Amino acid sequence: DWMIHRIDPPARERDPFPENVVPMLAKLSTLPREADEWAVEVKWDGVRALAYCQPGRVTLQTRNLNDVSVQYPEVRRISRALGSHDAVLDGEIVAFDEHGKPSFERLQQRIHNTDEGVIRRRMKTHPVVYVVFDLLYLDGTDLTCEPYSRRRELLEGLDLNGESWQTPGHSVGHAKELLAASKEQGLEGVMLKRVDSTYAPGKRTGAWLKVKNVSRQEFVVGGWTPGEGRRKSSVGALLVGYFEEVGGEPVLRYGGKVGTGFTESELAALTARLAPLEQKENPFGAGPKTPKGAHFVEPCLVAEVEFRELTKEGVVRHSAYKGLREDKPPTEVGLERPVEPPPGESVDLPAGMVFGFDADPPADLLDCARVALWLRGMFDHLGLASHPIASGDRGLQVFVPLESDATRKETRAFAKAAAETLEQRFGDRVLAQGSKAKRHGKVLIDWSQKEQSTVFAPLEWDEVEAALASGEQELPGL
Repeated sequence: DWMIHRIDPPARERDPFPENVVPMLAKLSTLPREADEWAVEVKWDGVRALAYCQPGRVTLQTRNLNDVSVQYPEVRRISRALGSHDAVLDGEIVAFDEHGKPSFERLQQRIHNTDEGVIRRRMKTHPVVYVVFDLLYLDGTDLTCEPYSRRRELLEGLDLNGESWQTPGHSVGHAKELLAASKEQGLEGVMLKRVDSTYAPGKRTGAWLKVKNVSRQEFVVGGWTPGEGRRKSSVGALLVGYFEEVGGEPVLRYGGKVGTGFTESELAALTARLAPLEQKENPFGAGPKTPKGAHFVEPCLVAEVEFRELTKEGVVRHSAYKGLREDKPPTEVGLERPVEPPPGESVDLPAGMVFGFDADPPADLLDCARVALWLRGMFDHLGLASHPIASGDRGLQVFVPLESDATRKETRAFAKAAAETLEQRFGDRVLAQGSKAKRHGKVLIDWSQKEQSTVFAPLEWDEVEAALASGEQELPGL
């Protein structure tokens, strides 16, 4: 007798349930020219959170890995909708105003509360909704290597739409029309995500873009100035800034005052919150001078700020306070500048290296020009072109275009090595990195700049040489 045995393939081993995943991030950008490969979503004005869901249990974690499950008990009920599924969701916790628009100000009433009694009351007066837009794990399968289109298909199959959670739709293409519609409705903007993109935790690969209708971002609180009249003993305006790298080290740059957008209760709460953080030392290590009479604080709080204008010095004008954020570490707060969306396949390759120069007196602009010429000589020897740039906000820069497959990390290491080579040869006049105390009379080569200034004028090397020969402290455009 013939016997036919059915041989099943071995069961696929389950992927481990994820823990402490840092959400994928988006780059501030303009609309891509070709929108057919991009999915468009609403940009929600809330707090980013990943939901780790197992039967009967949900943990909510912000982008800086803080557990906020206690603050939002209504969202934890999403486990009922998921039933027996194991899932990790990505989304935002959002509070809506009386007109149905996302309101970060209303969300403030929930962000900072952990008292159970207060939370129960605020659930009724300030309810929140978990807006789900991505699925990273489902029933033993890690989905981060799957394309966005497949993750969305699986997410929508879960039908997560309830009183305190929803999965809004998305559209492929029509980015221009949807951005215009979001502006008409008073929304912050839109998100664009390549339909073929995988999920890269904690990275800004260029596969996700955010396009805003208003200028708005996070700033680090570094101090405050008193109010006037009866507010003389409390906060009148916040002094805010953002981190930038100088010589490979993070430095808090002063970014201006924020004196509007506060309610009386918020001013009182901020005054109480800042009091124990007060310090004598000015935390701002770069940028314009801070106002007289300023009170400085430990730079550990992050505020959401809306503004109409950003000056060449990187200072906000006509700004308004929107609230404190608990979901972003201060050290990750940098100045956002729109980038051109990547054409075709998104690959995080740098366009080139940018070197800046910071002269510590008595070193001056001419010393910067001399160091720039030394850099040019080094790159000429290596067969690499280099171009001087006069930047209104960053001074003299040297741009070295690259046409290679080198990653940003590899390029950064090469730029650092170039600066260190000059320091070894001209150590009495050049520094590749170091504290302020070591810079006296020297030129610090800032090899860590990621992009050239957005406001600049191209120079010729002949102009740099001519300025150095003449001894005049000026270059065209500076």
